[in-house]
Amino acid sequence: MAAENQPHNVKRLEYLRLVVPADYGSRDILEDMSQTKRLWLGLLEKLANKATGLRFMKVYFDHESWFFPGAGKDVRFVEELARFRGVQMIMHGYFQRGWPEYVENRTGKPVLYAYDDLISQEKLRELKRSY
Repeated sequence: MAAENQPHNVKRLEYLRLVVPADYGSRDILEDMSQTKRLWLGLLEKLANKATGLRFMKVYFDHESWFFPGAGKDVRFVEELARFRGVQMIMHGYFQRGWPEYVENRTGKPVLYAYDDLISQEKLRELKRSY
């Protein structure tokens, strides 16, 4: 992440690829939320508000085990993704089954998705019909 005092020009950003690591939500037992999770949620919030030129986003949800499920089980993460209005998205990796439809309904754009890197053929056909 860039230093706070450096100028940013995220308005010109058109394409974004995010790889969310498996240890996204791991935290110290005494913490309410991990520092990593806080940074990711803050980044998504800022991008949703300031990256006005963003048109396409690809998000990969990594997963290591039941102990490190990644962002694939975090409701707050998907709520932040749903704030990207008018952005076409591809979600792939390990995440809750209803998330692509939720994000699609909130953003107003079709969401391609692949569980464990297998693209949904039904979703591909639907997208081809809509364009």
